Amino acid sequence: MSVMMSAEDRFAIQDLLARYAWALDTGDHEAYASLFTDDGVFVERGEVFRGRRVLAEHVRELVGHMAPANRHHNTQILFEEGDAMHCRLRCYSTHIYQPEAGAPGVVRLQGYYRDVCVKQAGVWYFAERAWDEWRADQIESYRAPPK
Repeated sequence: MSVMMSAEDRFAIQDLLARYAWALDTGDHEAYASLFTDDGVFVERGEVFRGRRVLAEHVRELVGHMAPANRHHNTQILFEEGDAMHCRLRCYSTHIYQPEAGAPGVVRLQGYYRDVCVKQAGVWYFAERAWDEWRADQIESYRAPPK
């Protein structure tokens, strides 16, 4: 695994992940879909959503099942490999849920993302983003392969 990326590219990818969380948490389905390549893929627990139109509809439906502003998405990034045009990431994912206004937030889900990001016309996008629930009984499978 080699990460040969500029600081500017790393910051741009961190911004991509922050914009993703903001769009998802605010229910901005169009902004969410725009963070993926035209044929970008999101995989959630094995279910595949491909293309910006499908991605936007998925988020519109997802947010429709929740009260407005009742969740907060938080991720931490681990760059696995990359160069000036392509990278692979892993991220922890914690979803904090507020059941009603004024109530304390509680951790609703813990998971992780596996990402493939690409740079197109100077902008970083998700080519593929896969999310799955964190399972303590599978901890060994999450470890990085030996170098």
